Amino acid sequence: MTKYKVMSNRLSRGKLGSVLDSDLLDGCNIKALIEAGHIAEVSETKFSKKETITLEKVTDEQDN
Repeated sequence: MTKYKVMSNRLSRGKLGSVLDSDLLDGCNIKALIEAGHIAEVSETKFSKKETITLEKVTDEQDN
């Protein structure tokens, strides 16, 4: 299911900044709404790996 962010105050189905599912825009010309700047497709970023960083404690003794 595609999600869209409301980018203008001229859309009756959602307030500015809200995110709508494509189901709520059923019957609307989504392409025209995007081209007019009323909505924008939201891309969901999914992270496949969890990266762990290990930090080493540095002391003055290690510098000598």
